[in-house]
Amino acid sequence: MIHPTVIKQSGTRLTITGEQYKQLLKRSQAVLWNRDGMYGLVPLALVKNAIKYETDINKTRDPIDRRHYLEFTWGETEEIPPETGRVLERDG
Repeated sequence: MIHPTVIKQSGTRLTITGEQYKQLLKRSQAVLWNRDGMYGLVPLALVKNAIKYETDINKTRDPIDRRHYLEFTWGETEEIPPETGRVLERDG
């Protein structure tokens, strides 16, 4: 099994920046979102689509206006039981 990228972030919007963003560009993975003990899985297909969209839209923007982050909402995740999330987080 390919382990997801684990990100801990509060709120209902997940913003992926910096090194985690760069890693997802190099090697797309599903994202396990730990939201204050609740867990949601951002499916690999959704991550790939977001990367493709951002890559395509950035081609049309001036370099200064390009975005270097991905955003997902809690509603886009597949919520999983906390016990399963903790196991995936620990094993990732």
